[in-house]
Amino acid sequence: MKYLIGLFVVICLASTLFAQQTCSDNPFCASCVANASCGWCAPTGQCLEGDATGPSSSNCFGSAWNYKTCLDCTTFDDCRSCLEFAGDCQWCNSSQTCKGLGLIIGCSPIKTCPCNVYPDCSSCVQESQGDCLWCGSDRTCHHANSPNCPMKAHTCPCSDNPDCESCRETGGCHWCVSSGTCVTTRNSSCPIPHAGCDAYCRYNGSIGCGTCVGLRGCSWCADTAECRATDIASCLLTATCSNCGGYSYCSACQNDIGCNWCSNTKSCQPINTPTCLVPHTCDNYCALSSSSCTKCLSTSGCGWCSDTNTCVSSDSAQCSLRVSCPETIFGKGFDAGSFVGGMFLVIGIIALALVAFFIYRWKVNQRASYTELK
Repeated sequence: MKYLIGLFVVICLASTLFAQQTCSDNPFCASCVANASCGWCAPTGQCLEGDATGPSSSNCFGSAWNYKTCLDCTTFDDCRSCLEFAGDCQWCNSSQTCKGLGLIIGCSPIKTCPCNVYPDCSSCVQESQGDCLWCGSDRTCHHANSPNCPMKAHTCPCSDNPDCESCRETGGCHWCVSSGTCVTTRNSSCPIPHAGCDAYCRYNGSIGCGTCVGLRGCSWCADTAECRATDIASCLLTATCSNCGGYSYCSACQNDIGCNWCSNTKSCQPINTPTCLVPHTCDNYCALSSSSCTKCLSTSGCGWCSDTNTCVSSDSAQCSLRVSCPETIFGKGFDAGSFVGGMFLVIGIIALALVAFFIYRWKVNQRASYTELK
């Protein structure tokens, strides 16, 4: 009995500790999304309070926001990118594959990659967690205990940093936006170096989202359609680019922070497209596009609201949506427009028939009168 009581106490204590745990206490995506009130922001590597629509008090939306699920580690095909994903992935040396934490059965996981995968001094010294050092004589990355390098560099010269992010991480270095190089002082080749990377991201990512997300330390700012550093808090950051053309109806398009539904072209386009007329809501778009039940259900992404007899977005939670339109005795879909039109048609046919009948009777009477006169 005392063992059962002890077990109960342990369970209660564990539940209390879990209940008190906040989102920020989760350092990895997997542990973060296990809490229904938390989500993972991929560009910043933070666990934040939020729900399926996004975080409560931060700008991290679209594909950058992971709620309930994390990115699939198997999409990373090399050791370095695998281990850089905020510690939620491990590289299996035996199979040369990337797997998520907890899915490493039959795998020999390693904490750091082989030194030769690091192409520059900064990544060699910093990402290897001290296991590797940069060799100044042959400019390659070697194991810290390697006897093959007489000139091991524990710190790196600025010029060895090939991108803004690694340059910023090296003390005393500044990134030169105009030349795309890492420098130590304001010199003639770079009169205005930048310690941060936001100017670098804006300068090099100006041609579009695809280029931007390929730059280390940069993310696409969906609300302003520009490339910004991942530590900028004034943007709706996304780690991947939106495929707006892949959305065929309004609500799916509007759910992607990088896209807008264009009511004039009935298509999904990137935000800030100058020729795009954006509806106030998808309900508004459906209501204007379809005034009858049958037309509404034939419009992609729209549904007929039986409560108000209006056309609304098919994901609207304010209505009881019909899956089909009411049928008439003729088996055709019923709607107010076609019903009124049909009634006018029937009345018109009856009126024509009556007119024809009276004309016929008049002619018959005329003939009878003529016969009597004779």
